Amino acid sequence: MQDHGRFFSEAEARAREEQVLPADSYEFYQSLFNYQTARCAEYAALVPGMELTLPGEPPFLVPGSIALTAPARLALASGLGELLDLVGGFNTGMNFDVLRDADAGELAGTVIDDLLARDLDGLTQRASALRIGFEELVFVVTNWIKPFMASLAEPLRERFNNDEWLRAECPVCGYYPDIARIAGADDGRRFLHCALCETEWVYTRLHCAVCGNSDTESMGYFTIEGDARHRIDYCDACKGYLKTVIINKFQEPESVDLSVENVLTAGLDAAAMEKGYSRP
Repeated sequence: MQDHGRFFSEAEARAREEQVLPADSYEFYQSLFNYQTARCAEYAALVPGMELTLPGEPPFLVPGSIALTAPARLALASGLGELLDLVGGFNTGMNFDVLRDADAGELAGTVIDDLLARDLDGLTQRASALRIGFEELVFVVTNWIKPFMASLAEPLRERFNNDEWLRAECPVCGYYPDIARIAGADDGRRFLHCALCETEWVYTRLHCAVCGNSDTESMGYFTIEGDARHRIDYCDACKGYLKTVIINKFQEPESVDLSVENVLTAGLDAAAMEKGYSRP
């Protein structure tokens, strides 16, 4: 996992000047990214002791493949408490009382399997039981589990062949992409970025990254005036979209943090949704 807090801090002055986010949200995202970076470092120390049952081919992290150890459960429980304090501190209207009273160590294993299975029905039922909104629960659990999954994914990223996978789901955990990049330094190939474990993988530029559609007549892209660095790739077959960052050939891809770019391009999400497109 990149040091999101550092990248966000470096981009903050430009973002404030361009007013890409509400003025009162910068401190929140800075705190959230600092939390993820610190938690990832803590979870990475637990990875060697984790018990994983990995299939022979990607995606490697599937429901039931992760047996959480006692130290991992304790660390995740602590991480949830810290995250709820952080989110609740900036959003005083959100009530996490039932979630705070839950067995966080047990909840972690259940939520991880829900995310790996992309089980929206399971998450919807869990949100109802925890008495919070579905979108609020997804935001909390994704940001809670993401640094843990990024730590687990790190040693698994060498196990798949980037030139053979070419699928719209993450080869490590099978989750959805949240943003893409096209980099001149990488011969103009398109890389998708996993919303859960932050793995990046190659995907063809002529297929929809949401449904896999290859009919170029039903796909396209658009940009926002004054922003040549970002674009929206859309598909009329599934009405899905994905944001893409264009990196010139003189810039190293590692100098761009896609998690931070995803937050700082909220205006593109609004533009896409206004046109009737949605993300998975």
